[in-house]
Amino acid sequence: MSRLAAIVYHASDAALAERLRVHLFGLRTRGRERAMVQIGDPLMGDVLGRADVILLCLSPSMLDSSFLASRMWRSAKEQARRVIPVRARLCDTSGHEIHALQAVPHDPRSALNVGNEDEVGTGIARDVLRAIDALA
Repeated sequence: MSRLAAIVYHASDAALAERLRVHLFGLRTRGRERAMVQIGDPLMGDVLGRADVILLCLSPSMLDSSFLASRMWRSAKEQARRVIPVRARLCDTSGHEIHALQAVPHDPRSALNVGNEDEVGTGIARDVLRAIDALA
């Protein structure tokens, strides 16, 4: 499996996913590639099939989509070494299977689009890189 971190996002969260990609520049210094894939992209299956880490941009739009109930998602999360939900926008995950995964930022009242974007983005990147480093 390649050393690929796939950033999966809903179309309405494209700008936030791009900000996340920029904050995760540290992945390159660790020899890991980044790929952004929007739900519904024809290349999504290929990207998820190659990813060993999936960064799922959490938002109400993502939770409302059919993606998290899809066969593609179930297969991808079983194949990946690590799935990290990233709070792109504030949303309530209680009662959803994704709630069992450790999301970043850890504070459920915080998200990439809340407060100081650089401060939150840097914190998210730090937590993601720490989790990925633990895979080695």
